[in-house]
Amino acid sequence: DNATVFPIEPTKNLILLLRETPKIHIERWIQKLQPSHIIADGSNYKNHIVLWKHIADKLGIPFYDTATRGAYSITN
Repeated sequence: DNATVFPIEPTKNLILLLRETPKIHIERWIQKLQPSHIIADGSNYKNHIVLWKHIADKLGIPFYDTATRGAYSITN
């Protein structure tokens, strides 16, 4: 989050994928990217997933945890 600086513009129907417990300020990234969904895979620490889900719920963004719900299917 602090080490890498690159321009990102919000994109329609963007899905934010969180893996390997990234060291990010999730609320800042949500505000910047405005994702339509957030997906956390099984490689993340469980306590981070709980926190991320709480934040996503608070901001009204659908959150999906593959560790508890299984694979996430993306279809057009």
